[in-house]
Amino acid sequence: MKECDLSSGIKLYSEQKIQDALTFFLSTPEPETPEDAAERAYYLGLCYTKMGLYEQALEFLEQVITASSDDGQVFQCRLLLSLAYAKTGRISLAEDELRILEQKSDTHSEKTELYNALGFVAFERGDAATAIEYYEKVLSISPENTTALNGLGYVLAETGEMLSRALVLCRQASDAKPDYGPYLDSLAWVYYKMHFTQEAQRVIKKALELMPDSEIVQKHYDAIMHDE
Repeated sequence: MKECDLSSGIKLYSEQKIQDALTFFLSTPEPETPEDAAERAYYLGLCYTKMGLYEQALEFLEQVITASSDDGQVFQCRLLLSLAYAKTGRISLAEDELRILEQKSDTHSEKTELYNALGFVAFERGDAATAIEYYEKVLSISPENTTALNGLGYVLAETGEMLSRALVLCRQASDAKPDYGPYLDSLAWVYYKMHFTQEAQRVIKKALELMPDSEIVQKHYDAIMHDE
């Protein structure tokens, strides 16, 4: 199978047509070369991760790490694998992947991605203080990093600490990406924690429209919409 055979699916993915891209890659015949097999697995892993289908993503992300010769792809897939492990309750495996990446991250970009992942996994482990430290590290390197802005804002909201700052952070992330469901969900949750019910309801409705299959958004929606 030639690399160009995957180009239509790659184009769909780049256009954020994730379901269409997934359908394309699943419908393609088994690649003939290890390189093309790794490329197909890479995009299948990305698609499943974007859709929040972490169990399905694991298989393909692991394939890329094993087979790909592209260091950039392997780095990204280890990050995504740590996310998938954390989301499926395998915290120790998530931390193992991040420990490997700590030895390989050299650039500012790689360090910010790593610290964001470490912050997320720390929070999933129940360690909000460590999560805050990592997100603050990212913002000290890259003050406009939307992942860190949103992550820190959400953690502060969940802990009930510095809600005014949490609101500023989540607004900044959402303003940068106004149609990105996870950022809208965090913003709605901060509004809810601050008892700004009408604003929370307005924003969480939009988040649910964008992410109708997200369990966490549905959970937040139920809590916010019953807060009259």
